[in-house]
Amino acid sequence: MIENTSTVVKSRGPIKALRDGNRLYMDNFTRLLKRSWTTTLIYAIVAGIYTTVLANNTGFFAQCILSLLLFIMITAMLSQGFATLKEHQENGAILPAKHWYGTFHLKLFVRILKFNLSMLLPFVVIIALAVGMFYLSTPMGLIPAVIIASITAFILSLFTLPLIYGEYQYVLNKQTKLSTAYGKSYTKGLHHLPSILGTFLLCVICIFIITQFLQLPRTILIVANIIARRDLAMGDAVVLPGYMIWLEPILFSISGFIQGYLFLFMVYPFYYLYISINNK
Repeated sequence: MIENTSTVVKSRGPIKALRDGNRLYMDNFTRLLKRSWTTTLIYAIVAGIYTTVLANNTGFFAQCILSLLLFIMITAMLSQGFATLKEHQENGAILPAKHWYGTFHLKLFVRILKFNLSMLLPFVVIIALAVGMFYLSTPMGLIPAVIIASITAFILSLFTLPLIYGEYQYVLNKQTKLSTAYGKSYTKGLHHLPSILGTFLLCVICIFIITQFLQLPRTILIVANIIARRDLAMGDAVVLPGYMIWLEPILFSISGFIQGYLFLFMVYPFYYLYISINNK
């Protein structure tokens, strides 16, 4: 594992991790695009259809199938980002794509999928506890019960953030077992929870601001769908034009392609934070 440059071994806080992660992402964006464009295209199509189905409140079964496909494609996108990090960790640089259609690391995808599936259990527990708190608090009234359940879910979710470090340790170090990621690695990540939380918030804020500009047409279309359904429920016969059935998935897919690379951006700041935690 190559960590022989000052940009790698120095300690970083959230702001420096964001700065260095952004530099690595932007300096290698062309290579990342050539390596992952086919994966991102499939992700965009699935995300576009999924958003269209949700916007039009289509059947529950279709939503479940598309949710599963979207989960798989999110994992595939993560595998593209982690593949570049693994190469940077081992070679000090991100390598070009091997083929015109890009590069895909199946073993890395399976490893990330295994970890992501394991993460479903903590979130199921959080949801169950939040729902339990809601029902226990209902004698106090609906609004207090919602507030208590929301606070419960928020606090418990904070304790899942150290799993970000555990995932990096599990994916970038093939000798790390899944039990270690939830044990020793989680404990180490918990000691650095403020840094992980700070980096997470900075990434979310940056992506949110950029998304508001780049995906404004998508937002307008979703709002138009909501207004149209409201008007129909009130007896108004006015509906969206017929061509919207084709425009919606196309526009949502274009937005999904952009969203895919915004989503991948988050992988890079946490890479430098991961290395900083390892060096402490």
